[in-house]
Amino acid sequence: MNSFVLLQKITKFLFYSFITWLVIHLFFFQAFHVPSDSMNKRLTEGDYILVSKLAYGPRTTITPLAVPFSTGRYFLDWIQLPYLRLPGYSSIKQNDVLVFNYPVELNLPVDERQPYVKRCIALPGNQLLIDSGQIFIDGKLMQEKDSLVKMEITKKDFYNPNYFPNNSKYKWNLDHFGPLAVYGSESPCIGA
Repeated sequence: MNSFVLLQKITKFLFYSFITWLVIHLFFFQAFHVPSDSMNKRLTEGDYILVSKLAYGPRTTITPLAVPFSTGRYFLDWIQLPYLRLPGYSSIKQNDVLVFNYPVELNLPVDERQPYVKRCIALPGNQLLIDSGQIFIDGKLMQEKDSLVKMEITKKDFYNPNYFPNNSKYKWNLDHFGPLAVYGSESPCIGA
C-alpha cells in the first residue's frame, strides 16, 4: 500500500471521527467543568460532568462561526441562527442538576455565555423562601440534605446586590431570600 492511499485513509478516518464527535457533542452528550463550589454537597469545584442533552432536548447552535471550547471568547456574530430547542423525553423536576448559560451576559449570544451548573429547587407554581439558610418550598422545609450550605453569615435585613432582583428594596441574601413566587410555563425553575 503506497503512502498516498494510507494518508487518504487516515484523513478520511479523522474527518468521519470529527463529524461523529460533533453530532454527539451537539445533540447527545457534552462534558462540562464545574467552575465553583456553589454545589459543594453534590459537586465540587473542578469536577467534570457528562450531561445528557436528550432529557430536556438539545439546543441547536446559535453562533455556528465559533471556535469550539472557547465559550464567549472566539466567535463571529455575522451569522446568528434563531434559538431552537428540539423536544426532549423529560421535563425539569425539583432537585434536577442543570447546566445553563448565564442569563446576565446580555452582550453575548446565548450559546456563548458562561455555562453554570446548578440544582433546581423550585418549579412554576411554587413559592420559594430561604430563612436562616433553610429552604422552604410552599411553606414546607426541605430536608436537611437538600438545604443550602451557609456561605455567608448575614442578617435578615442585609442587602446583597448579587442576588435577584438586584434592588435594595428587597433585603435579600444567601441566608434570607424571598418569599418569591415562581412563574413560567416550559419547566423553568429557580436554582441553588
